[in-house]
Amino acid sequence: MDLARLAAGALYRPDPAPAPVEFAAAELATYLARLFGGAPAARVLPGAPGAWLHLAPSREGLPPDVAGTPADAEYALVPRAGGLTLTAATPRALVAAVYALLAAAGCEWSPDGPDGERLPREPGRTVPALDGRPAFARRAYASDLGTWHYGVPARLAERLPSDVAFVDWMAKSGATGFLFIRAANDTQWMVPELAPELARRGLALELGGHVLTELLPRSLFAAHPEYFPMTTGGERSDLGNLCPSSRALVVVAERARTAFAGAADVHLWGLDAFGGGWCACDRCGTLTPSDQALLVCNAVAEALGSDVRVFHLAYHDTLAPPDTVHPAPGVVAEFAPRERCYAHALDDPACATNHPYREALECHLERFAGRVHVFEYYGDAILFGGCAVPLVEVCGADLEYYRRAGARGVSCLTFGRYSLWAHGANVESERPPDR
Repeated sequence: MDLARLAAGALYRPDPAPAPVEFAAAELATYLARLFGGAPAARVLPGAPGAWLHLAPSREGLPPDVAGTPADAEYALVPRAGGLTLTAATPRALVAAVYALLAAAGCEWSPDGPDGERLPREPGRTVPALDGRPAFARRAYASDLGTWHYGVPARLAERLPSDVAFVDWMAKSGATGFLFIRAANDTQWMVPELAPELARRGLALELGGHVLTELLPRSLFAAHPEYFPMTTGGERSDLGNLCPSSRALVVVAERARTAFAGAADVHLWGLDAFGGGWCACDRCGTLTPSDQALLVCNAVAEALGSDVRVFHLAYHDTLAPPDTVHPAPGVVAEFAPRERCYAHALDDPACATNHPYREALECHLERFAGRVHVFEYYGDAILFGGCAVPLVEVCGADLEYYRRAGARGVSCLTFGRYSLWAHGANVESERPPDR
């Protein structure tokens, strides 16, 4: 298969096609033109279903019947009849297939977007058959909504270009989605300016975060204090999460229908607060924080339906797996070991700090029948005090352990371009002393 020859041929796609399939075709044509000086002629095949593209050596005739994607692969690049078929399980995976083909030809991608990527002077003309078989089905990034300062238009506008570049890199590096983390003081669920950039690449828009204060408005406290958690002192308080033994679950589930309409991945976390904010009433007193949090997730999962995946957070006071409550089929665990040791891999036997976190992960894998995703903090500017800590080896070892253990997805907290990226770590250490 001669990629340069195919660049002078025809590029077929199904018609009609989802937006990511159209995007994949446009990207492939654009980059082939940049690599070889000419773009294939655009062709459509009416009524042909699926997520696929076909590069044909001739601009005449029809492509061969499109083969299906192997059952255990996200995508496949299959040389056929002198051409090349790209077939994928989903439209998003077809975008990944295009970028995998271009990477095999020598393209190098950058989180700075197209301005930072490198195209080879002499691109590879012969590309072997490829199968996309990632170690994790879900590969996502996440950021706190507050870091966009969306209430200050000038600051939001300043940040957005680098975010668009990052979304571009996410698709090119095989990511599957992005989570906007809402907190108690936020007034929106996402950054709407970025939603179209995610959608046209087929990247999932994940919603949620520390949102129980939004799903159970504090304004209900005066009329229904029983909806809110009881403190160990015997008083109801609107400063915590909720009482899952009350009708608060009904309120939360109904509001979740509206808040998460159209979302396929919903992250339902309690307050990120000291003491946890869970309930100590007589009915809840025998329930661990993890049990109480899972009751909320189960109720929301039932309300949202089987097409929505609800993430139960294993974090801080809910790091231990639930004791008596069993997860509903649509609920998965989200293991977030923020207080772990990052000097060692999570499964390093020499690290006593990480041992209980490994045990917690493995218990969740058992309790949730393997439905566990990992939320990591390698890019957490707060956790590392703004320092660019070199964690490459730890990241690699962690991911290999998570894969072996059976985790189905991984995500990582990011903070956009915080100032350290622009200023060397030696700036302060070498600054002359004040006089």
